[in-house]
Amino acid sequence: MGTRLFDLPHHEATERLCAGAIAWVTVNPVEYHGPHLPLHTDRLQSEAWIGDLHEALGEPGEALLACDLEMGVDPAFGPGSRHVPFRTVRDEAVRAGLALAELGATRVGFVTFHGAPLHNLALHQAVVAVRRLGVAAVAPFQAVVRLLLETSEVDPGDAAFAMLPDAQRPVVAAALPWDFHAGYFETSLMLHWAPQAVSADQPSCPPCPPFRPDRRMARAARLARRAGRHALADELDYAAVALGWQQLDPFPGYTGFPGLASAEAGACFAELVLERSVELCRRALAGSPDDDRPPMGWVGPLTAWGRVSP
Repeated sequence: MGTRLFDLPHHEATERLCAGAIAWVTVNPVEYHGPHLPLHTDRLQSEAWIGDLHEALGEPGEALLACDLEMGVDPAFGPGSRHVPFRTVRDEAVRAGLALAELGATRVGFVTFHGAPLHNLALHQAVVAVRRLGVAAVAPFQAVVRLLLETSEVDPGDAAFAMLPDAQRPVVAAALPWDFHAGYFETSLMLHWAPQAVSADQPSCPPCPPFRPDRRMARAARLARRAGRHALADELDYAAVALGWQQLDPFPGYTGFPGLASAEAGACFAELVLERSVELCRRALAGSPDDDRPPMGWVGPLTAWGRVSP
């Protein structure tokens, strides 16, 4: 799992940071992920992903887990979910980053597996604040969000679907772009990264019921596409589906096909997540980030930074 930075003697913690160890900060909500996954699903995924990144980046020793902020903006509805305002998440992430810089950190990673746009905008603002102090920083989950936004045409012949019956492969593949919460994608990742946390009843989970995307967002997406703003249209389509899904009653707490998920598919997805995120981390933590603003940045001003419900 890694070494807990704040469990080390103070002088040893500062020595590790001053020597250039990456200080990983996890920021994840307590959030309902259906009946088959735990409320700490996003934290468990974040810690496993950090292990993969640490190895891929060629870092020595164990990953250094600085702290875990148990909070998230706009979690899914459901028993146990805790909503924390945008400003609180942003301010606490900034505070954690600044404290690490004071301890001598030269590289900080803010890691989440929670895809709410405002949540990722909060982490991006923490990255910007830490960089102002000359500390290299990154929030790599935006690479995962972009991965989902770009999966409009998924090949059902991909290895991630190889273990499914022939008739189900095209159906599950077609639903993958909208499978953003506790469905085939995320449940498979959990079966790969943290199988002990997945319910034994997971294979009996029925598919998410059908629903209609939000009409206003869908109309905005069509207008954006006609205007040639295809990236924006993809984001608006994504938002339309997310808002439509939240109107399901009863609310299942998951999308897609969690009952068909497998550890084998999760290994494929974990490899893809790592492939999409490792170069982003390598460049940012070397102090040469690309334009790494998270997608769906328009949600910030549209909701007055969380003051208006999405």
